[in-house]
Amino acid sequence: MVGLNKGTADMRNRYKALDDALLPLLPKNDTELERLTAKNIGVANQSRYIKDYAKYPVYNNTDVAFYGDGAEGFKAQLEELKKAEQFIFMEYHAIEDGRSFEPLHAILKEIVIRYSFILKKCYNIFEF
Repeated sequence: MVGLNKGTADMRNRYKALDDALLPLLPKNDTELERLTAKNIGVANQSRYIKDYAKYPVYNNTDVAFYGDGAEGFKAQLEELKKAEQFIFMEYHAIEDGRSFEPLHAILKEIVIRYSFILKKCYNIFEF
């Protein structure tokens, strides 16, 4: 018989439970959507669609950069990573080739070396 297996149903139920717990915590921001409607109806309609179907509210005073090519986006991430001073949060599902991982790894090593004096002073465990 063809159909969804139990694992798929379990995963769907887990996501639904997360949505039920977290989505009510998102701000409504209806005022922002009204302001956007007055400014640009096309963008407002796209934002309304995202709000209605993906459940993400409209925000203002935020910056977004769109990269039509993944390589451009990755290059921008590497440039921003070089600027990191206090905190780095990265989440990747897979980095499969050396062309992608090596530049990322080199920057992270550079940052560790740059701040190793602080780590050495605090923990006295790193040797470079």
